[in-house]
Amino acid sequence: MKEIKNKKPAASFASRRARPNAQSAFGGKTLPIITIFSIILVAVPVVVFALEIKNPLQYDSIEKVIDAVVSFIATIGISIAVIVIIWAGILYMTSGSNESRLQSAKKTIMWAVIGAAILLSAKFITDLIASILGKI
Repeated sequence: MKEIKNKKPAASFASRRARPNAQSAFGGKTLPIITIFSIILVAVPVVVFALEIKNPLQYDSIEKVIDAVVSFIATIGISIAVIVIIWAGILYMTSGSNESRLQSAKKTIMWAVIGAAILLSAKFITDLIASILGKI
């Protein structure tokens, strides 16, 4: 009969999680990432609030009001889409061999690009609707 050697007890979940030499999820490079996001958080409001929104009541037709609103929303939306694409790119680069994070990053990039394309085509769509309604 074989003798069972003394084995070390399995480490508990808490002791595996609290390793002193463990790196962060970003490979120990969180400072540059935090710096980049801090710059983005400071720069985006400056760009957004630098946009001048005209008073919609000074337009003489509903088409011009709708055009101004669509232009404003498209500008804000494109800014958000760029931030989402950058974030998804960071997720993609840091996913490593984790297939679920890689697929999540790819889906995020795809939907952000689709949203940006819709926002960029908003002016064309409003002009198309205006021309259709003008012919009726």
